[in-house]
Amino acid sequence: MRIPLLIHAARLLARRPGFYGDYSSFEAAGGSYETSEIANAQTRSSGPFTESRVLQVMAALGACGAFKSILDVGGAHGKYFHAIKRHLPVQWTILETAEMVQACSSETEIRYVCDATQLDAGYDVVLLSGVLQYFPDPYAQLKRFAGLGKHLIINRLALAGRDRITRQTVTTPYHAAYPAWFLAEARFLEAVRALGTIAMRWQVAEDAPYLDGRRVTYQGMLVHVGTPV
Repeated sequence: MRIPLLIHAARLLARRPGFYGDYSSFEAAGGSYETSEIANAQTRSSGPFTESRVLQVMAALGACGAFKSILDVGGAHGKYFHAIKRHLPVQWTILETAEMVQACSSETEIRYVCDATQLDAGYDVVLLSGVLQYFPDPYAQLKRFAGLGKHLIINRLALAGRDRITRQTVTTPYHAAYPAWFLAEARFLEAVRALGTIAMRWQVAEDAPYLDGRRVTYQGMLVHVGTPV
């Protein structure tokens, strides 16, 4: 029973990247994702973006039927778009931080927006990949973005036994630390089913960080919004 705690302690001592702590609020966890250093590092790095992640998203898109527009929330410099565009021509909009939008100002194939009030209504697909857990209010944002699209693709989401705010330490491709949620699986699925039907669900095997010395495998799902459960 003590082995996971020993692993967790060893990682803390080694200052390795990962998720640590159990905080009462984002403010208590400290740090921020919204910096120019992070944005510039993201645009310079190709980063770990595996073919299987792309294939998972493409499979979900294939189950959406016909679509013309995608809103990619937190899509950085458009890795999904550039991997998919030759297979699926589509109008692609990315909602990002002001710092990331500035860093990607030379991008001409993607529409970048940093103000959510500038978003159009009625996207065919809203893609939330590795992003909900970085909002202070992930359940409210889930409901908000579900209202903007016919389909939700949620990917690379950390689900656990309970809602918990941690502090994530990152060393590649930049050095930073900022708050990150692990969301209660039962509560999150209940919130999703209140918005529509979960048509597909999968595990993202490449994303399995340690939390308290135990692996937590990220998950993904396709939700048809507004359809009967």
